[in-house]
Amino acid sequence: RLYGATRQVVAFTWFAAAVGMWTLFEMIQLAATDFQLAFLSYQFAQIGAWNTGPPLLLYALTTGPAKRWVTQTFGGILVLAVLPLFVLVFVAPTDVLFVDPHLVPFGNFSVISHGNRPIYTVYLLWNQLLLLTGVFYILSQTIRNQSVDRNQAVLLTVSVFVPLSVSIGETVGVIQAPGTIFT
Repeated sequence: RLYGATRQVVAFTWFAAAVGMWTLFEMIQLAATDFQLAFLSYQFAQIGAWNTGPPLLLYALTTGPAKRWVTQTFGGILVLAVLPLFVLVFVAPTDVLFVDPHLVPFGNFSVISHGNRPIYTVYLLWNQLLLLTGVFYILSQTIRNQSVDRNQAVLLTVSVFVPLSVSIGETVGVIQAPGTIFT
Protein backbone atom coordinates (compact mmCIF):
# COMPACT_ATOMS: atom_id res chain seq x y z
CA ARG A 1 0.00 0.00 0.00
CA LEU A 2 2.93 2.30 0.71
CA TYR A 3 3.98 2.15 -2.95
CA GLY A 4 0.54 2.11 -4.51
CA ALA A 5 -0.46 -1.56 -4.22
CA THR A 6 -4.06 -0.80 -5.05
CA ARG A 7 -6.64 -3.46 -5.84
CA GLN A 8 -6.13 -2.68 -9.52
CA VAL A 9 -2.36 -3.09 -9.35
CA VAL A 10 -2.64 -6.31 -7.35
CA ALA A 11 -5.20 -7.79 -9.78
CA PHE A 12 -3.15 -6.84 -12.84
CA THR A 13 0.06 -8.18 -11.28
CA TRP A 14 -1.71 -11.46 -10.47
CA PHE A 15 -2.96 -11.65 -14.06
CA ALA A 16 0.48 -10.89 -15.53
CA ALA A 17 2.15 -13.44 -13.23
CA ALA A 18 -0.40 -16.10 -14.25
CA VAL A 19 0.19 -15.43 -17.95
CA GLY A 20 3.95 -15.52 -17.33
CA MET A 21 3.70 -18.86 -15.50
CA TRP A 22 1.46 -20.28 -18.23
CA THR A 23 3.87 -19.16 -20.95
CA LEU A 24 7.01 -20.39 -19.16
CA PHE A 25 5.67 -23.89 -18.58
CA GLU A 26 4.18 -24.12 -22.09
CA MET A 27 7.65 -23.31 -23.46
CA ILE A 28 9.20 -26.02 -21.30
CA GLN A 29 6.50 -28.45 -22.44
CA LEU A 30 7.20 -27.62 -26.09
CA ALA A 31 10.94 -28.18 -25.65
CA ALA A 32 10.59 -31.44 -23.69
CA THR A 33 11.14 -34.68 -25.56
CA ASP A 34 10.29 -36.89 -22.59
CA PHE A 35 6.60 -37.47 -21.81
CA GLN A 36 7.06 -37.19 -18.02
CA LEU A 37 8.74 -33.77 -18.21
CA ALA A 38 6.34 -32.55 -20.89
CA PHE A 39 3.29 -33.64 -18.87
CA LEU A 40 4.63 -32.16 -15.61
CA SER A 41 5.25 -28.86 -17.42
CA TYR A 42 1.78 -29.04 -18.92
CA GLN A 43 0.28 -29.55 -15.45
CA PHE A 44 2.05 -26.44 -14.13
CA ALA A 45 0.98 -24.52 -17.24
CA GLN A 46 -2.62 -25.38 -16.35
CA ILE A 47 -2.16 -23.66 -12.97
CA GLY A 48 -1.07 -20.50 -14.79
CA ALA A 49 -3.89 -20.75 -17.32
CA TRP A 50 -6.51 -21.34 -14.64
CA ASN A 51 -5.29 -18.24 -12.83
CA THR A 52 -6.02 -15.84 -15.70
CA GLY A 53 -9.81 -15.50 -15.47
CA PRO A 54 -10.23 -14.37 -11.84
CA PRO A 55 -7.60 -11.62 -11.81
CA LEU A 56 -8.60 -10.24 -15.21
CA LEU A 57 -12.20 -10.00 -14.04
CA LEU A 58 -11.09 -8.33 -10.80
CA TYR A 59 -8.85 -5.93 -12.72
CA ALA A 60 -11.68 -5.08 -15.10
CA LEU A 61 -14.08 -4.40 -12.24
CA THR A 62 -11.63 -1.86 -10.79
CA THR A 63 -12.02 0.29 -13.91
CA GLY A 64 -15.60 1.30 -13.11
CA PRO A 65 -18.34 1.51 -10.51
CA ALA A 66 -18.31 -2.28 -9.97
CA LYS A 67 -14.99 -1.88 -8.12
CA ARG A 68 -16.93 -2.36 -4.88
CA TRP A 69 -16.97 -6.09 -5.83
CA VAL A 70 -13.18 -6.25 -5.80
CA THR A 71 -12.72 -7.53 -2.28
CA GLN A 72 -10.66 -10.28 -0.69
CA THR A 73 -13.89 -12.22 -0.18
CA PHE A 74 -14.94 -12.06 -3.84
CA GLY A 75 -11.40 -12.82 -5.01
CA GLY A 76 -11.27 -15.71 -2.57
CA ILE A 77 -14.53 -17.12 -3.91
CA LEU A 78 -13.16 -16.99 -7.46
CA VAL A 79 -10.01 -18.82 -6.37
CA LEU A 80 -11.90 -21.38 -4.28
CA ALA A 81 -14.04 -22.19 -7.32
CA VAL A 82 -10.97 -23.53 -9.15
CA LEU A 83 -8.85 -24.65 -6.19
CA PRO A 84 -9.98 -28.29 -6.55
CA LEU A 85 -8.61 -28.25 -10.09
CA PHE A 86 -5.20 -27.12 -8.80
CA VAL A 87 -5.11 -30.31 -6.72
CA LEU A 88 -6.72 -32.63 -9.29
CA VAL A 89 -4.28 -31.66 -12.04
CA PHE A 90 -1.53 -33.33 -9.97
CA VAL A 91 -3.46 -35.98 -8.00
CA ALA A 92 -5.84 -37.44 -10.60
CA PRO A 93 -5.38 -35.68 -13.94
CA THR A 94 -6.30 -38.61 -16.16
CA ASP A 95 -9.15 -39.77 -13.95
CA VAL A 96 -10.92 -36.42 -13.75
CA LEU A 97 -9.56 -33.91 -16.29
CA PHE A 98 -7.78 -35.39 -19.30
CA VAL A 99 -8.46 -38.33 -21.60
CA ASP A 100 -5.38 -40.18 -22.89
CA PRO A 101 -2.65 -37.53 -22.59
CA HIS A 102 0.24 -38.34 -24.89
CA LEU A 103 3.18 -36.66 -26.59
CA VAL A 104 2.64 -35.70 -30.23
CA PRO A 105 5.22 -34.25 -32.63
CA PHE A 106 4.30 -30.77 -33.83
CA GLY A 107 6.83 -29.31 -36.26
CA ASN A 108 10.15 -29.18 -34.42
CA PHE A 109 8.44 -29.62 -31.06
CA SER A 110 6.53 -32.22 -29.11
CA VAL A 111 3.33 -31.33 -27.32
CA ILE A 112 0.88 -32.92 -24.94
CA SER A 113 -2.36 -33.80 -26.66
CA HIS A 114 -5.43 -35.09 -24.84
CA GLY A 115 -9.18 -35.28 -24.84
CA ASN A 116 -11.19 -33.35 -22.27
CA ARG A 117 -13.30 -34.89 -19.56
CA PRO A 118 -16.55 -32.99 -18.81
CA ILE A 119 -15.24 -31.27 -15.66
CA TYR A 120 -12.24 -29.93 -17.59
CA THR A 121 -14.51 -28.58 -20.33
CA VAL A 122 -16.76 -26.95 -17.71
CA TYR A 123 -13.71 -25.35 -16.12
CA LEU A 124 -12.48 -24.07 -19.51
CA LEU A 125 -15.85 -22.52 -20.24
CA TRP A 126 -16.00 -20.99 -16.72
CA ASN A 127 -12.56 -19.41 -17.11
CA GLN A 128 -13.44 -18.19 -20.60
CA LEU A 129 -16.65 -16.65 -19.24
CA LEU A 130 -14.65 -14.77 -16.57
CA LEU A 131 -12.21 -13.54 -19.22
CA LEU A 132 -15.00 -12.48 -21.61
CA THR A 133 -16.84 -10.68 -18.82
CA GLY A 134 -13.63 -8.86 -17.91
CA VAL A 135 -12.87 -7.87 -21.50
CA PHE A 136 -16.40 -6.59 -22.15
CA TYR A 137 -16.45 -4.66 -18.87
CA ILE A 138 -13.15 -3.00 -19.77
CA LEU A 139 -14.57 -2.09 -23.18
CA SER A 140 -17.76 -0.70 -21.69
CA GLN A 141 -15.80 1.40 -19.20
CA THR A 142 -13.50 2.63 -21.94
CA ILE A 143 -16.55 3.97 -23.76
CA ARG A 144 -18.31 5.38 -20.66
CA ASN A 145 -15.46 6.46 -18.41
CA GLN A 146 -13.08 9.17 -19.61
CA SER A 147 -10.53 8.29 -16.92
CA VAL A 148 -9.82 4.87 -18.46
CA ASP A 149 -6.73 5.03 -20.66
CA ARG A 150 -7.99 4.10 -24.12
CA ASN A 151 -4.64 2.89 -25.46
CA GLN A 152 -4.10 0.55 -22.52
CA ALA A 153 -7.68 -0.68 -22.69
CA VAL A 154 -7.45 -1.45 -26.42
CA LEU A 155 -4.07 -3.17 -26.04
CA LEU A 156 -5.27 -5.30 -23.12
CA THR A 157 -8.58 -6.12 -24.83
CA VAL A 158 -6.95 -7.26 -28.07
CA SER A 159 -4.20 -9.18 -26.27
CA VAL A 160 -6.83 -11.10 -24.28
CA PHE A 161 -9.69 -11.33 -26.77
CA VAL A 162 -7.79 -12.76 -29.75
CA PRO A 163 -6.27 -15.78 -27.95
CA LEU A 164 -9.48 -16.16 -25.93
CA SER A 165 -11.50 -16.44 -29.14
CA VAL A 166 -9.17 -19.17 -30.37
CA SER A 167 -9.43 -20.96 -27.01
CA ILE A 168 -13.23 -20.84 -27.12
CA GLY A 169 -13.15 -22.17 -30.68
CA GLU A 170 -10.96 -25.08 -29.54
CA THR A 171 -13.14 -25.80 -26.51
CA VAL A 172 -16.37 -26.00 -28.49
CA GLY A 173 -14.71 -27.87 -31.37
CA VAL A 174 -14.93 -25.19 -34.07
CA ILE A 175 -11.11 -25.04 -34.32
CA GLN A 176 -9.20 -28.31 -34.46
CA ALA A 177 -5.78 -27.97 -32.85
CA PRO A 178 -3.34 -30.55 -34.24
CA GLY A 179 -1.73 -31.59 -30.97
CA THR A 180 -1.23 -28.17 -29.42
CA ILE A 181 -3.15 -25.32 -27.90
CA PHE A 182 -3.06 -22.42 -30.35
CA THR A 183 -3.77 -19.95 -27.55
